Amino acid sequence: MNEKIQIYHFIPGFKFGGIESRTIELYSHIDKDKYQYNIITFAKNCDLHLPQITDNGGKIISVSPIKVKTLLQHYKDIKYIFENNRVDVAHCYSPQSGLAFLYIAKKKGVRCRILHARTSSFEGGKNTIVKSIVKHLEVFNSNIRLAVSEKAGRWLFGKKSFEVIPNAIELEKYYYSENERKRIREQYGISKQFVVGHVGRSTYAKNHEFLIRIFSKFYQLYHDSVLMLVGPEEDDIKIKKLCEQYGISEKVILCGYQKNTAPFYSAMDVLVFPSLYEGLPGTLIEAQSTGLKCIASDVITKEVSLTDDIEFLSLSGKMDEWINAIIKCMNYRRKNNRKWIESKGFSLEVAAKRIMEIYDLARGKDNEV
Repeated sequence: MNEKIQIYHFIPGFKFGGIESRTIELYSHIDKDKYQYNIITFAKNCDLHLPQITDNGGKIISVSPIKVKTLLQHYKDIKYIFENNRVDVAHCYSPQSGLAFLYIAKKKGVRCRILHARTSSFEGGKNTIVKSIVKHLEVFNSNIRLAVSEKAGRWLFGKKSFEVIPNAIELEKYYYSENERKRIREQYGISKQFVVGHVGRSTYAKNHEFLIRIFSKFYQLYHDSVLMLVGPEEDDIKIKKLCEQYGISEKVILCGYQKNTAPFYSAMDVLVFPSLYEGLPGTLIEAQSTGLKCIASDVITKEVSLTDDIEFLSLSGKMDEWINAIIKCMNYRRKNNRKWIESKGFSLEVAAKRIMEIYDLARGKDNEV
């Protein structure tokens, strides 16, 4: 019997956002007798949260972060991994932190070196020239180029060819449930209030300040409403200060990280998603699957528009446009869209099948492109 294909994923900050969630969800549909997932990350002790990987023999390896004082050690850490493990596939999700990972993978003769575009911009606005150089060097050292959307792929790979694998979700989980709506609302003390929701990490890209400003103005018109924020609270102090500044602290529910976000979509009445940039946000796919109305910024690729339940608005437009869009969502009948979204190719089964075909290239002929 052949040994498992050893896949090493480089995910710098394992904070259970979109990249992390999609990787773990995809793993649940991967043939574990044939493929072994391993994770390389800057995060510490994340193996405690990933029994799906470790219980199946996978490794969670923490390496030094990319900082001035630890840059050399980071390179040594990555080099040590490749010298002391069999790496069949090097799968990188970072356009600015994976250079050493892909460079050493190429130097060591790893046949399958994947660079996966999952965003359409760099995180934050500092050192963009350096980041752009690193981005191009990563592309040079990869030989398989994947993207969650055309927009993300064009941003990372430019005119080079790439394959789009949609940001698939576990469709069987994401459906509207009256029972789950009642349970979650009771858990957080919500009765008949109108719930404006958001699911995602509290990072710069997600634009929580704009979201809080929108809700504060909406609340002035409709006092019987709350804002529900679901996701890791990476900058919760700033969010709490903003809520205090706008006088809505008692109307904002911080749910924190949730292993299963599916029931929260049933509890919400509208999802507001004013991101500054995205690749192809799985949150909007999940929300549409449950029939939840979505209002998103128009910088997000329209590839995420799979139903009639999503509207795109400008971040530079009038705030009233966002308020009116929310008001229009105050009375509608929820419908599950799972079958429709599955027909568009966003099921994990389809994505997992294609990923496994790509991983099989590690044992095929050389794949320089």
